[in-house]
Amino acid sequence: MVKQYQDIQQINIQFLGGSQQSLQYLILKYCDDRLDNQNSLNSQFIEYAKTNIQVENKNKQVYFWNDFGFDNVEDKNLKLRFQNVHGIIFVYDINNYQHFIETSQRFYKVQQVEQLLNKRFSKIMIGIQQNKSDQRQVSKIEAQEFSDSTGAKFYELFQFQQINFDESFNYLIEEILRINKIEYKQENQLQL
Repeated sequence: MVKQYQDIQQINIQFLGGSQQSLQYLILKYCDDRLDNQNSLNSQFIEYAKTNIQVENKNKQVYFWNDFGFDNVEDKNLKLRFQNVHGIIFVYDINNYQHFIETSQRFYKVQQVEQLLNKRFSKIMIGIQQNKSDQRQVSKIEAQEFSDSTGAKFYELFQFQQINFDESFNYLIEEILRINKIEYKQENQLQL
């Protein structure tokens, strides 16, 4: 029996990264562009936030989930934690090489989750520069090469210039919807 296509109404995107400040900045930025000052980021922890978007004249809710202890979750619980996730945004600070290493390690853990769930996540990697410091520790070439090797799209975002925010968000949403349609077609072909 052929299963009827179910369009995603709620899109769940998981943030994984080395800096809570960067994660929270992006969550707020993607949700409603309400970042007036950096001080508001330090005052509270954001577990998740949501926004409404319209894609192909259809309303969709997008939930952004903070990583909230991803590295401390036992492997057996990762399957439950990620079963409803559609996309993952890996974030590191370009001025902190340790953040890049930690983010790279999270990629490999997510690949294990994909195998456990027999599911493919849409993924992007974001190198973010939070200030105008010229103390870059992660070269764009190194990050691009790593991202390419994992199949994730790579972006660099600069908070003070507001570059690539919309492009990275739009790409991820399009990729999530594209993968959802592919998985639907593959599932129906198996049932025939």
